[in-house]
Amino acid sequence: MTSKISFFKLVKDDIRQRMWLMAFTSVLFLCIYPVYGAMELENRLASLGAEGAYGVESLKKWVEEFAGSGNFFFAGAASFIAVVSAFSAFAYLHSKDKVDFYHSFPVRRGALYAKAYVSSFFMFVVPFVVSYAMFIAIAAQKSVLPSDVFDMVIRTIAVQVIYFLLIYSVTVVSVMLTGKIIMGVLAAIVFMSYVPVLFFVLDELCSFFVTYTPSVHTGNHLFFSPLGNYFEFVGNCQSGLFSWTRLLLVLLLAVIMIGVGYLLYRFRPLEAAESTLAFQKTGSFIKVLLSVPLSLAVASVMSSSSVHPIKWMAVISVLGTLLLCLTIEFMYHMDIKKIVCGKIGTTVAVFGVMVILFAFYKDIFGYDSYLPKKDKVSQMALLVEENNGFFVRNADRKYLQANMTDAFEPIYALAEEGAKNTDKALDKEQYFEGKLEEKLRCIVAYKEKKDTTKYRTYYVSRETVKKTVVQMCKNEEYKEKMFGVEKIEPGRESEFYINDILENYGNMDITQEQKKSILGAYKKDFKDISVEQMMEENPIARLEIVDDSFETYMLPVYKENERTLESLKAAGYEIQTSVLQEDVKEMEVIVYDEDTDKPGNRESVTDVEKQQKILELLSYQSDPLFAEHDFNDMEIMVTLKDNRELYFSCNKEKIANILK
Repeated sequence: MTSKISFFKLVKDDIRQRMWLMAFTSVLFLCIYPVYGAMELENRLASLGAEGAYGVESLKKWVEEFAGSGNFFFAGAASFIAVVSAFSAFAYLHSKDKVDFYHSFPVRRGALYAKAYVSSFFMFVVPFVVSYAMFIAIAAQKSVLPSDVFDMVIRTIAVQVIYFLLIYSVTVVSVMLTGKIIMGVLAAIVFMSYVPVLFFVLDELCSFFVTYTPSVHTGNHLFFSPLGNYFEFVGNCQSGLFSWTRLLLVLLLAVIMIGVGYLLYRFRPLEAAESTLAFQKTGSFIKVLLSVPLSLAVASVMSSSSVHPIKWMAVISVLGTLLLCLTIEFMYHMDIKKIVCGKIGTTVAVFGVMVILFAFYKDIFGYDSYLPKKDKVSQMALLVEENNGFFVRNADRKYLQANMTDAFEPIYALAEEGAKNTDKALDKEQYFEGKLEEKLRCIVAYKEKKDTTKYRTYYVSRETVKKTVVQMCKNEEYKEKMFGVEKIEPGRESEFYINDILENYGNMDITQEQKKSILGAYKKDFKDISVEQMMEENPIARLEIVDDSFETYMLPVYKENERTLESLKAAGYEIQTSVLQEDVKEMEVIVYDEDTDKPGNRESVTDVEKQQKILELLSYQSDPLFAEHDFNDMEIMVTLKDNRELYFSCNKEKIANILK
């Protein structure tokens, strides 16, 4: 028999029973939007006078960030409320008495499921919309709303509501699959983190491959977590990268999870309450799915500090899988005598870990041997990681994708040499330890004609790298793309740093026009200097630029860069290329031990003539592009009369001849 009780009466009763949740949500959202927002707005308005028109625009931008869909603070609060709402709505499923009570009513399960969703949705949306509207009204009264306020409001409400539904629905599924609250919490954590953990494990296993580079391959794995996806989307919104398409896909996923939750609720056994799992037959399957990736993840972290990481990862993974299987069995039965139950599942998990480790270690996939035929490649790109700290500091996959070229013959020849070096690497640990000093680390991107992109890391001889870069940079456009100089644009918030032989000047105190002048001069000088010069000549200074997106560029300054030097001088930063003897207060020579690389004998140099000869050997401490780092077994410490201390590394033989 089915009751004729109104559905809306069921919703009303549920809201009344959980009124504490609505009160808590209201207080939390009021604290975030009208209270904190109004205080921060008042503080910013108080300091508005000194900044003029720019200050007004800056304030409107802050309002757009705070009241827009890029508010991380509110995203965290909404996520918390979604999880609490889900557990409070279906907590009765974890109590036998409450299950019997609720299901004794002549109400269909579908109605019970729907009323929990509707009431939870209502208790989130009403406090959110009210508190949000209050802040919008405050900002409007202060005349600091952005021009596109309507779009901002629609987007914000859509983002927060849709992601609330997703996180709420995922949490509901975790409640449906378990019979105890603590198990439900653990299940929710698993749902929120399982896929990112899988990708983490995959990255760690791929480190067995010689040609794998995590910095290029690793994407944002948090994208595959409901919480991670939420915060990534909020971050994108903050950067102006709002996507209705992605938001609609999230809504579709939320609808699917609502359906999954309903099916689980519809077929959930009444006796599942107070059991570890609601569906007992899934125990072995869940045990394997949990123990294998979790043991591999733990083993990866624990073995990372070992000198023999591969050996220890294998040992810890196998033992960890066994222990996890026993622990999970204990959680299933809460009886120490039954931890050896589920032998088949435990055997499958342990054997599975051993097979996975063997497959990656022996590279049965042929990852390291991959070298596509030239006629199947449409474009290639090259990134040389050892560039002595010059140019683009944050080089990654985006850098490679932006530097794809059709004229890739020199890069392909470099890749062939790198592949041959990889073939010789029979002992992978020795390969990583023994090849770095004599070869440079290069990342090559292959874009195949079927429109897929593959990345491989090779260790290639220094001469081959230099030859390849010289050939590629004969094309002036590719040279500008490779070194990333042309794309640098000084924004209002960008920072400029300069250091020479005497000083690191810190963040330069210069105007926006002076920034543009210095960078414009450098771009012109960069076109005039050849790659061969950069490979042979030591810079006399380094210009560091951090743009508004926090991309860092390390630009070497050479003595031929006359325009740049003049612009710096005009801005009040004249580059010094030597240390004057009359500025020296003290000089000390420190000899380093070649075996321990620790300072040994120290000798003070007081003779003026010897000081002058030593000073003539000193230069700005920076090597040419792709140059090999020589071991300098002597350090010169120069104390200036203004008490600044300068340190220079030198070759012992040159200084020894002077000190005789």
